[in-house]
Amino acid sequence: APGDDRGRPPLIVTPSMFGAVDEWRIFFRGLDVDRPIFGLELLSDASYWTDEPTMQEIAARCVEVLSRDFSSRRFHLIGHSFGGRLAYELGQQLDAAGRAPSSIVIVDTPTTGPPRGIRWRDLRSMVTNAPAWMKNELQIYGAAALARRIRNRWRFRIQADQGGPDGIFDVSRFSEGYRRRLSESYRAFTAYRARPTGNRVVYLRSRVRS
Repeated sequence: APGDDRGRPPLIVTPSMFGAVDEWRIFFRGLDVDRPIFGLELLSDASYWTDEPTMQEIAARCVEVLSRDFSSRRFHLIGHSFGGRLAYELGQQLDAAGRAPSSIVIVDTPTTGPPRGIRWRDLRSMVTNAPAWMKNELQIYGAAALARRIRNRWRFRIQADQGGPDGIFDVSRFSEGYRRRLSESYRAFTAYRARPTGNRVVYLRSRVRS
């Protein structure tokens, strides 16, 4: 953040499944922020330092970096999706080491595994959400793109349920190392089971669902 950080605890942004924080760079661009913001990225020619790491193992390496670079400062953590679960586990390990973060902010991250099927309460939720979603789509994207976006979202849901990361992303565009990172990140993300925490956790969920 440019200018004076006003002495407030910095914000540490956790990465996506790809290991980067590119979306967060776009999000914070142009905002008036009141503290330093740092991105925690997992970037190298290899996918990870071990084969098929767990979320706990990924977090343990990140804790080493945070403990080294922020040895005398408290900080906040924030993450979305994969980064949300990573931030939660980082908080667990930091707390166990006696260095709990000031807070953990989790943005639109599933707290449970994927549903096995659509139930009545899911249909009711979808119907309730539909007017606000439609208004949001028309305001941001316009009527011309609406049909295409509905079709793409429906296709995405089916492919995600059936094919894991291969159904979500066109992995043929990625290098072998990048495909391996995505696969191992996805495996760690879906296998992770959160334990109760003593940390301060803020969970943000979009009012309008996709």
